[in-house]
Amino acid sequence: MKKLIDIPRRRHWGTPQRFRLEFFNENSFNRLWSFKFSRLQVIVWSAVTFAAFVALIWAVVRFTPVGDILPGETEAEMRRQIVELGIRADSLQNRLRMLDSYSSNLISAISGRPTDSYVSTVISEGDTLIEASEAEREFIKEYDPSGRFNLSVLTPIAAEGMAFYSPLAECRMGSEPDSRVATLWVAEAAPVMAVYQGTVISVGRDPQGYVLTLQHGNNFISQYSGLENVYVKKDARVEAGEAIGSVVPEQALLFEIWHDCVAVAPDRLISF
Repeated sequence: MKKLIDIPRRRHWGTPQRFRLEFFNENSFNRLWSFKFSRLQVIVWSAVTFAAFVALIWAVVRFTPVGDILPGETEAEMRRQIVELGIRADSLQNRLRMLDSYSSNLISAISGRPTDSYVSTVISEGDTLIEASEAEREFIKEYDPSGRFNLSVLTPIAAEGMAFYSPLAECRMGSEPDSRVATLWVAEAAPVMAVYQGTVISVGRDPQGYVLTLQHGNNFISQYSGLENVYVKKDARVEAGEAIGSVVPEQALLFEIWHDCVAVAPDRLISF
């Protein structure tokens, strides 16, 4: 009896496993497409297909209106935009209210009426073409020295930490103490300096000379009237003590300070 000898088969450790994907016509059994690929190719193409699918979804959500109907981050972004628009609308409303009050007080000052916000409102009620009677003028004189302090009671608090400079290095005051408009005279031509850092909001001219207005922090506004020359332009940023214009001896400098649209006596904040 012959002894059978088993011959071990050769193992192909280095041969990779390959796969084939074929498409046949069911009626004619003809081969339509045939694809050969290895296991590594399957993994790579699966990863590429998944990454492309994720990128496509991100692009659709990011660059099309589809993202607006999805919950989550869209709602937070919308709330942020609504809050930001509300803050801007409130700031614009306050700015318009301040400009309206400032314009009313400026018109009252030019026309010779009291510049106090409350007094101007009282006088302007009814028919503005009717001149104030003597009794009304007496009432205003009695009210003005006592009532105006109440309107500007927050001014010293707002001015804390703000060091105001004098607009002129050497000058002589021609107005009464506690006057809403400081009339300053100089012996010779001198530069006019910004009393505090701020932004130029207007530069104009009247029969007496140039008129310049600065916006400072804490809702303070300073105005310089009767300038011979102006050295800055609108929207320019100036520092405290910086020369913004000049004045001559023949023309007085009319200096005003406003806080929250109410005129404040300059000598309360500045030592001339």
